[in-house]
Amino acid sequence: MMLIAATVVYSLAPSDPTRAAAVVFFNQQDKLLHAGAFATLTFVLLIGLAPGMRVVRDPRTGLPYARLTSRGVTLASIISSFLAISALGLVIEIMQGRYTTTRTMDPWDVLANSVGSGLVCLLFRTPRFVAWRASLLPRVAEVEHS
Repeated sequence: MMLIAATVVYSLAPSDPTRAAAVVFFNQQDKLLHAGAFATLTFVLLIGLAPGMRVVRDPRTGLPYARLTSRGVTLASIISSFLAISALGLVIEIMQGRYTTTRTMDPWDVLANSVGSGLVCLLFRTPRFVAWRASLLPRVAEVEHS
């Protein structure tokens, strides 16, 4: 939540056009920055959804404790995350156009936000990444049973 809040605050903060012009390395680098920021938001959100926590009771003591499950990230979670982060990008751009005087709404920024989010969602569906996530779970299960 803090990362999303920081993104919204930074996106709506007044910009300094003289400072922004001094760090341009190539044309449209702003779109790459948008894609990277929203890819990061999506990655953090999906990693947070990955393990799956469940509260269970210890059979010996009867006390509740949190246990990791091997649920992983479902396709529904990936699609929901993509839609939520893309909607956030759209809302931010609309707010930039309506409520700030130093920023403007750019439909290409909305597209860059969605592309960054979409690339991470595709990453979460690749077999190698799925295998990497699955390889982390046995270590958690070993700690759980000891």
